[in-house]
Amino acid sequence: MRDKVTDSFIKEHKIDEKLLFNANGLTVGKVKDQMKLEKKLFAFNTTPCKKGGHKLRDRYNHCIMCNTAYITFSKRTLEKGFIYIAGSLKLKMIKVGMTTEDLSVRLSKLNSRKVGGVNDWCLLQSYYVEKANRIELDIHKVLEKYQLSGSKNGTDDTESKELFCCSYLTAKKVADEKINEEGKSHIIDKSAYNFKNLARKL
Repeated sequence: MRDKVTDSFIKEHKIDEKLLFNANGLTVGKVKDQMKLEKKLFAFNTTPCKKGGHKLRDRYNHCIMCNTAYITFSKRTLEKGFIYIAGSLKLKMIKVGMTTEDLSVRLSKLNSRKVGGVNDWCLLQSYYVEKANRIELDIHKVLEKYQLSGSKNGTDDTESKELFCCSYLTAKKVADEKINEEGKSHIIDKSAYNFKNLARKL
């Protein structure tokens, strides 16, 4: 059973019952493991949050009633979309991102916004996959040592975290390991984008 406040919130935010997990009597660690196993996004009957005493959390133990942005973020992990690898010859960097919009539109935005301070971004590789957001984060985690440290040349914080001082081949190898063959599509000759792999100083 759920309390009325939780029930009302679930209905108001149109959270599918299939995404819900009953955490009653389970430890935080057990809840997270079981949710992952059963592919659930949100747990009810959790330990009350400190701020509002709410009992509805995401898989990472965030209260989604205190911050509804976690609902959108969690649902994004299930979305189909494009993982793309782009390269800049001027910046000598690679960008690995995720988008649900048309790739030509996304590329146009990268260049019009001058991500990284340049407007010569070229699409090198794309993959259309399920759970695109989660795969993107997995790729970023592996490439973390090559990640641009801090924002640069007007790049906002989100975009700068997607910029890597590595070669196209390095980024592609990681992406290929995370994505099955069916999702792959090759774009152009990318030999010019095999930049040096430069691990950032910690």
